[in-house]
Amino acid sequence: MVSKISGPHFPQITMKTNGSQRTDDRFIPEDHKNVARGMEQQFAEYMIQQMNNTVDKADNENQDSASTYYENMMTTERAKMMSNSGSGLGVQKIVLDQIYPQRLRTEMNYNNYNKMKEQNALHKKMIQTHKPTESNSIAMKEKEAPKMASDIAKGELQ
Repeated sequence: MVSKISGPHFPQITMKTNGSQRTDDRFIPEDHKNVARGMEQQFAEYMIQQMNNTVDKADNENQDSASTYYENMMTTERAKMMSNSGSGLGVQKIVLDQIYPQRLRTEMNYNNYNKMKEQNALHKKMIQTHKPTESNSIAMKEKEAPKMASDIAKGELQ
């Protein structure tokens, strides 16, 4: 099967597929995968909670805080297992298609994303290491205050 892809920002591309669209998950950043997995887990957890609400519980069942906590923990773990399974519910794929479309899943984009992430981490580290301490900033303010007052009096500082 041959399908044609075209759009305003990229030229027409012809792709050959064998009935199913091939996705290359190698070039999806792990951060995006975690977001999609988390959203599917939340959806699965909500779905399980709603399913549990439809079950009639016996009147003599003791619903203390420990059993409620255990049930909530079981629901969370079931949802986690469902979202981490190979096929999942399909929500991960939908979310990934929205936040990281197929056309961006290339090796070049993946490498650029990782470089940008490394640069951001480096800048963040530089800011944290050069951040003045509170005592230094107070001392600087005390030294600058007389100068600023004289500048205001001269009309240089507005």
